[in-house]
Amino acid sequence: MWGLDELKAANEAGEVVIVDVRLKEDYEKCHAKNAVSVPLFGEITSMEPKWLFKKFVCALNGVAGLEPNAAFVDSLRQVQRQMGGEGKPLVFMCDVGGSYYPLPAFMKGKQSRSLQSLDVALQPPLSLPVEEGGVAEGGLRAWGIRNAEGDPEFAIEGSDPDFWQEKAKAMP
Repeated sequence: MWGLDELKAANEAGEVVIVDVRLKEDYEKCHAKNAVSVPLFGEITSMEPKWLFKKFVCALNGVAGLEPNAAFVDSLRQVQRQMGGEGKPLVFMCDVGGSYYPLPAFMKGKQSRSLQSLDVALQPPLSLPVEEGGVAEGGLRAWGIRNAEGDPEFAIEGSDPDFWQEKAKAMP
């Protein structure tokens, strides 16, 4: 888990790569300064029956169905090559972060896209060494709060830098 101050300093020094694993549309609206987009999920495009059924059920409920991004690991490899090669930690960021530790409302920890991304990166075929991976504590919400409190080092980039606040209102 990367604390925000530690992550900000490493980000400014170019010592880490912040990997935003939210949906591409959300990334384009707002993201942490210097973050790169590698979505963990995308809208369902598969024609397999289970995914078609999920897409149908989601559509009935007025939401887009999501499936895992099949190119996730390959995209992470490409990011590593473009951002200075292996050895530079990949720090995954989603909307709110997560925790492996028990929390009052989440006795088995709070699962998040950033934790899921880290789990994928640590497994074969990528097999990222543990010291080269991590999760941004509190996610983009915590980053945005620090920015809103007047700390310009926690810059938010994108077409709608305040979009994170809309998402924060809709999530627990």
